[in-house]
Amino acid sequence: MFSLKRQGNIAFLIAVGLLLVACDESFDLTLNIRQTELISTFYTDTLTLRTGIQYLDSVQTNNFILVGSVSDEEVGTLRAESFFKVLLPRQNLRFTTEESNTVIFDSLVLILNYNYQYGDTTAAQTIVVNRLTVAPDTARKYYSFDKLPYGEEVGRLHYKLPRNPNVMRIKLSDALGREIISKEGKAELQNQTNFEQYFKGLRLAAEGPDKAAIFGFDLLQSRMTLYFRNNPADTVSRFHNFFFYNPGRDPFSQLTLSEGSAFAHLQPNYQKGQLFASLPSVRYIPTRRVGNLGYVHTGMQIATRIEFPYLQSLQKPGKRILINRALLSFQPSAKNFEAPWRQINAPPPTTVILGIADQEGRLVRNAAGNPLFVPEETNRNLRLERSYIASGRTYPDLDITTYLQNALDSKTPNYGILLMNLLNTAPANLLVIGDQQAIIPTERLRLILFYTELSQQ
Repeated sequence: MFSLKRQGNIAFLIAVGLLLVACDESFDLTLNIRQTELISTFYTDTLTLRTGIQYLDSVQTNNFILVGSVSDEEVGTLRAESFFKVLLPRQNLRFTTEESNTVIFDSLVLILNYNYQYGDTTAAQTIVVNRLTVAPDTARKYYSFDKLPYGEEVGRLHYKLPRNPNVMRIKLSDALGREIISKEGKAELQNQTNFEQYFKGLRLAAEGPDKAAIFGFDLLQSRMTLYFRNNPADTVSRFHNFFFYNPGRDPFSQLTLSEGSAFAHLQPNYQKGQLFASLPSVRYIPTRRVGNLGYVHTGMQIATRIEFPYLQSLQKPGKRILINRALLSFQPSAKNFEAPWRQINAPPPTTVILGIADQEGRLVRNAAGNPLFVPEETNRNLRLERSYIASGRTYPDLDITTYLQNALDSKTPNYGILLMNLLNTAPANLLVIGDQQAIIPTERLRLILFYTELSQQ
């Protein structure tokens, strides 16, 4: 199950220094060590781990505008569409002025500023905009399987990069623009509540090949802009910006929408891949069945589950165990870079995190319904995150010391952790890692463990 190296017997006075590794206030390391106790320290990186591909059935997609399609021969295809409110720029919105009652409509444009691209961005797609018939609910949490009904098409753009690497501009229906202007002085433009009853929002989708790209857009900058003039002689148009949000912040400093609402619908098709056709019905596939490789792809709703089935084997009669440090070490497999299309704007995820799994492999959630993640050792209020280092094609080690100690002491259930990526940084990025039996030794997942045994003479 594991092998270890003994680091030697250390005197009692040194024990005080070893106890300073604790950083979780809920974890009591006051072991009441007596002068008659000896300390032995050990190192191992061969504790057996159980790994598998875990289907995630509750990927929350609030606050995202994603569109497009991406394909992988092994994993399958993913299509994204989005639904979002449009906010009135101000109460009692007007287009006329004190000087002129004339309003000349110029254009209505959906302006989407990029913050994410993944896949083959040179593949052409047709971006379609529809008007919603039901408005998104600001107070509701939306998930990848959610959709809203929509009606008439109000915009269409045949698109591929490089066209404009910074922004996607979609001309919307002239009739819609003139219709909005015609509501001046009426109830529809008096306040957001009235406007929302009239204009429910927009749906954004893509038509085209599976093997293309998924685009994400910045909620802070993207908007619908109505251009108009008040004098035929004007050479510069006036405009009103209809944004999609009023921002707030949650405890993890993630953008939330306190007035607007946007979410993405993600549609994975595992049947178009070679490895995961049985998902989501089986929910879990051991890595040994897929070439001793783990896969992480939040858009496709899969994570690599890592369990510690032999953790209790560290316990010995008459001894007490203190984990000094536990590091989860891995790097992207060469398979992340071998497929030609993956080299086209397709690096591994920008950031990875560790979700806490329940017995069924689902994310554990708190009373408010928010998922729980392994926290940082140095700040228990932050979730543990590690960013991809492109120059070395690797990620820094993940420090799970306190989590593992709590599992060893049965203070938290030992159902394992979920290696995941963040939807807000990498909804479609794919990460492939080797498990402990991976063919290439340097790609193997490792748990590096330093621990201390306390025993009486």
